Formats: sequence, structure tokens, C-alpha cells
Amino acid sequence: MNFTFFRRSCGLAALLLAAGCATPDDTAEGPKGTPSAQNALAGLAWTAGTLQSGMLVPITELRDLPGINDPAAGGGLAGAPFWKSNNPEAITGEGWLMTNGDNAPQRGGQATPLTGAIAVYLSHLNYTGEKNNRGQTTTNRKLYIHLLASNPSPQAITITGKGTLVANNKWRFRPSTPLSAKSAWYLCSEAWTNNTLTNVSQTVQPFKVVELAKVLLPAQSTGQDRYATEGRYELNVAGGGAYLSAVATFDGNLDRAAAFCTGSTAKQADGNAGSPLVVPNPDTGSAYGREAGIATHSAYNSGDVNLTLPASGPAYLALCYNTNRRKPAILGNSTVFYQEQSATYTMRLLSSSQTWAGYGHKYNAKLVLTNPTATQKNVRISLGANPINVPTEGNSNSLVFDGPVQTLVNGAAGQVHQVVLYNNQYATNPRGPQRQALRTVPVPGNGTVTVNVICYIPGLVFGAGQQLVLESGV
Repeated sequence: MNFTFFRRSCGLAALLLAAGCATPDDTAEGPKGTPSAQNALAGLAWTAGTLQSGMLVPITELRDLPGINDPAAGGGLAGAPFWKSNNPEAITGEGWLMTNGDNAPQRGGQATPLTGAIAVYLSHLNYTGEKNNRGQTTTNRKLYIHLLASNPSPQAITITGKGTLVANNKWRFRPSTPLSAKSAWYLCSEAWTNNTLTNVSQTVQPFKVVELAKVLLPAQSTGQDRYATEGRYELNVAGGGAYLSAVATFDGNLDRAAAFCTGSTAKQADGNAGSPLVVPNPDTGSAYGREAGIATHSAYNSGDVNLTLPASGPAYLALCYNTNRRKPAILGNSTVFYQEQSATYTMRLLSSSQTWAGYGHKYNAKLVLTNPTATQKNVRISLGANPINVPTEGNSNSLVFDGPVQTLVNGAAGQVHQVVLYNNQYATNPRGPQRQALRTVPVPGNGTVTVNVICYIPGLVFGAGQQLVLESGV
């Protein structure tokens, strides 16, 4: 259905920064502005020896992933511009959450029509029943999240593509067994990995609004966790520019959703008590990396990572995978910064930060393994969760990665691995692994094998990113 769209288009973008141990990424940012004692290492040297099963490679041995942000090396930022709505993450009321339309200046952004290929990402939680960011008590009730598209031009536009928008309450209390119920973050990434997506095809008449997607977040049940939603789309806008808006309503009514992001009736949705609507400097205070804006790219490709296996003996190396400089590791008086792999923004709302955790981004690390000997060598590939700052930070034993990871060998033989990782480096009774094996790849004597490690980064990811570990001679 089309609804009249006054020239004040659907705006949206609320913030979130949920405080307390409430939401997936609620820890403060690490040190800023001071060079570290060590950065992740350049070069691809192997370390002789073996790794204990499930243990991480020490961060002082972590190496840069070649090609990231380096087009000359055949890799770097890739994919369409990325519209992202994750701030407020924890929602306590009705209103708009993120917009690139006329209401964006209310949050320090600007109207930015989108044309051509675009990617879209949403991640929010129903936090009704908690105090909102204005200190008011709210009622525990269901919420609907709408993804709206509006046409600010005098000619019709078309929006086509595919994607998914899912919701459930399987996250904070998720059992450690990998075959247990999957979180919304996992399910969204899984749909993209398996290409089980919903088609989108809409014509938007001049100055009208249409609904591209909608999902229900039920009220919280006693003894259960809160409902979360994760969505990702790849779309094409033809015939003119489009404004996209994410909106929360109690009743799922499109008329009301459109009104919340239109002209004089526009209203921003409240977040929870830890979500001020404006943080003047997004790089300080409680920015926490929640995203609301348009990033330059939606994917990361490494290009060819050429690795010659050691001629003899077991050895290992670990590469930065979905890392950034936001949360360095603290080692005594030293600070180790991870490789910066974040996309920048062309438009960003206040209180929103950079793409610090890579939510929704497609990662593709291309490992070219060459065996210099006449005897076959086996290489085990695994993914681990990097340590989060210091033991006293309060995140010990937290679930920090919950999503599928795909591996391809020589462009085929695809396998999808269910990966569940915990920040348990300092935990007395670990809930689950901090590193998980993906597959072991045989490399024939004097031969070369190419392995792609591909992941649509799930929204639950937080902390210091991951390490992609290779063990030769296993």
C-alpha cells in the first residue's frame, strides 16, 4: 500500500547505547589517542610449535590480514553503501530509529537520498518495561519494527532486491551447545549464507511511503530473555533517490509508522536508561559503537593471502579477522591495538559510532596455501574470539560470536560451520569455547590450495573481533 508522503520524508534513527549488562555490546571504549606499545604485526611469519586445543594465539603474535583497505593488494573495502540502524538498540517506545531522510538533522545527520545498489542492516531489542532514556517507567509490551521507503521526488522509483528480517529471544541465555536454538543474529546470517532470502519488489509513487519489511518483537515473558531482531537486505533503487526509515510501533500499523517519521508528526523512539539521544562527541562518552548512518561499504575482501607452509614441523599463525582499534588489549602497562578494518561513514547520526563490530558486513578471507615439500601437509583452520581488555571489565564468559561461517576449497566443497564463541579467557567455569575449528584442509605435495573463509558478521559480535587461526602440520 502507498501512503501520502509529505515532502518531510520518513526520518529515523534513534540511538541506543544500552547500559548495564543488558545488551550485546555495552562495554566502554578502550584507550584513545595514544600509540600502542605494539600493533598487530605486519607480515606472515609462522610460529613454530603447536597450539593447545581451543586456546587462542597470543595477541602479541596476531598478524594483520593482508589486503584489508589496500586495493593495490587485490582486497579491501567492497560492496554497496551500507544503511545501518542499531541506535537505539534497546527500544522502550514508539517512534523512528534511523533515517537518511529529512528528519536526520534532528540527530545531527543530513538528508541523503540513496540510489543504485545499497545494503541495509537493522538490529534492535524490545526493552519495554524498563526505564527509558528520559528516566520514565515504561510498560512491558510487544513492539513492531518497520522498514519503510519513501520517495521525495516527483517521479516514481522502484526498489528491488532480497533479504531477511527475523526475531526471537535466544541470545543472552543461549545454551552453550552449538546445536541449541539459534539467535536472531545467527538466523539472519544463516539466511544469507544459505541464500534463503525473501525477494523485495516495490514501486514507490512520488511523495509516497511503502513498507519493505516488518517484524514483531513480543513482550518479555517471565523467566525469558527479551526479543531481538536482526535484518539484512541488498537492494537496488532505480528511477531516483529513496529515503529509508526504521520505525517502532506498538500496533504494527503502517499509517502510524509513517506518521512517526513524517513532518510535524515525527517522533523519535526512546531507548533504555543508558541511551541518551545525543552524545555530542561520538568518539567519547557512551558511544559504545552502536550504529546509525550510512557506511561507505558493506563488505571486506582480503585479496590473495599467499601463505607458504613451513617445510618441517608443526607451526601456526593467526590473522586479524573483523577487528578494529576500538578495544585494544591491555597487557600490564602495554596496549596492543588490533588491525583497523572498519568502514567509515558518509552520513552518521549523533551518538552513533563507526562500524566498530562489522555488524552485517560480508567478510571473505582468501587463503592461498602452498606446500613447498613433496609430502602432503594438513592445515587446520579455526576462528577465535580475541580477548576483551582486562579481566575486571565484567565481560568474562560472555557469548561474543554466534553465527555461521562458510569455507570453500578451490571455489567448491563448501561447508557451513555453526560457530559459537565466548570471551572466557578469565572465566573460572567457561560456558563454551573461545576458539572453534572450522575444517582441516589437505595441501598436496608441491601443490597449492585456495581456501575462502566467508562470514556475514552476526550482530551479536562485540569486543575485539576475531582471529583466524591456521595450524600447519596437524
